Amino acid sequence: MSSDASSSSIVRLNIGGDKFCTTVDTLTHREPNSMLAAMFSGRHTLCKDSEGNVFVDRDGKHFRHVLNWLRNGVLPPNLTDSECSEMLQEAEYYQLLGLADRITEVLNRKKDAKEMDTDLTRTDIIKWVGNAGYENFKLRGVNLSGLDLSNLDLSRVNFSYSCLKNVLFSRADLRFASFENANLEGANLEGANLQHAYLGNANLEGANLKGSNLKRVNLKGAKLNNTDLKGANLQGSYLPHMNLQGPGLVERINEVLNRKKDGKEMDSDLTRTDIIKCVRSKKVNLRGVNLSGLDLSNLDLSGSCLRDCSFVNADLRNALLIGVDLRGANLQGANLEGAHLESAKLNNANLKGANLRCARLRHPEVLWAQRADKVYLTIAVTNAKDMAVKCEPHGSFNFSAIGSKDETFDVSLELYGKILPESCKTQMGLRNILCTVQKEEKGWWKRLLKSEGKPAPHIKVDWNRWCDEDEESENGKFSHYDIHKSCYPSDDEESSDDGMLYLPDLEKARK
Repeated sequence: MSSDASSSSIVRLNIGGDKFCTTVDTLTHREPNSMLAAMFSGRHTLCKDSEGNVFVDRDGKHFRHVLNWLRNGVLPPNLTDSECSEMLQEAEYYQLLGLADRITEVLNRKKDAKEMDTDLTRTDIIKWVGNAGYENFKLRGVNLSGLDLSNLDLSRVNFSYSCLKNVLFSRADLRFASFENANLEGANLEGANLQHAYLGNANLEGANLKGSNLKRVNLKGAKLNNTDLKGANLQGSYLPHMNLQGPGLVERINEVLNRKKDGKEMDSDLTRTDIIKCVRSKKVNLRGVNLSGLDLSNLDLSGSCLRDCSFVNADLRNALLIGVDLRGANLQGANLEGAHLESAKLNNANLKGANLRCARLRHPEVLWAQRADKVYLTIAVTNAKDMAVKCEPHGSFNFSAIGSKDETFDVSLELYGKILPESCKTQMGLRNILCTVQKEEKGWWKRLLKSEGKPAPHIKVDWNRWCDEDEESENGKFSHYDIHKSCYPSDDEESSDDGMLYLPDLEKARK
């Protein structure tokens, strides 16, 4: 092809005697792998008629529809089945795969519509919308499965509880429309304008929302399994209690979050608040999302599923990440100073270069035993510093200390009975801290904590100091014990338990 045939060059075509005029860009842009794109790539010699038109030996009856598809990606809405079949042959000849898929989709929808026996046709809806006016037009509970409603103005229409399976809504105006509890399974909403629409509890499984405008849409409770959201605008949308798994969402969030410049987010379709809504919803699975560099400091993300997420250089200072699933997450260089990570799943997580100063990674082991007048709590923290113990009369016990690696350990217990804070004592050793908590009234507690049920895994009975109520008055092992020895074990004891509290000999403890 000559040099003057640039993308904006005008091309005159002779398709089986029918003349058409277009540009190289139109013929090559939308379907770059088609025969037409190859013809005008400059690599092939073109056959021309006596007037200089590029000649293609093909019936030109439907070529205007082919050109319109290449221009704007839209098919005429009222094609008959025979016309669709003829168009499909042309699409296959020109190797226009996108057009072929679209025609096949239309044919399948028509087939589904016939099988489903829809209540209305496209023509019915066009007439009714024009006559009834938007405010009074309601399609609640109707069956419109498989209809082609593309490019129509359906703003403010009420589709609540309707069956809209496989409906073609592409490029339709659906602003302020209501789809409450509607079945939109497999619907095509590509490029549709859904601003301020209500999709509460709608079924959008397998729907196509590519490039749609979902600004300020209410998606509470919507089912979005395998929904394609690539390029969708979700700014200000209400997203709680959704299943957001499927193609498009992760890519969309990554696209938005990666648009940063000098540490500040540029104008984006998703705000920080939108991301927080997604993450905090207990039914949201954001596995694999890229949150690198994002400021999530001081946020409560407890219980979220953030498995395989990327938090490279993210700011997570003082964030509540209790019980969060962070397995396989990349936290390289993240700032986790003061973050709460108790009970978080960190298997295979990358913490290289992360700032864990004062981060609460886990609960220390707590061993307990009691006498009629007191409770003994042995807390396993090696070389503790900056220790703080606070007791409240109603039974609240709070302990904090910094370990040998500058990690912070916390223990908060609501004890079974009331206590005397002024009489509580602590003694710090190399490997543990012994806290003696004085009971307000003498008596044996049924358990350590007020709450019934099995205690947390880090709270265990100290069988080496335990005795039953009827044993306390007897002379022997349990009448007293050496606190100093407990906190400062001998060298032999240290070598046997490798620096941790030794396991009890249960048989010996019961003699």
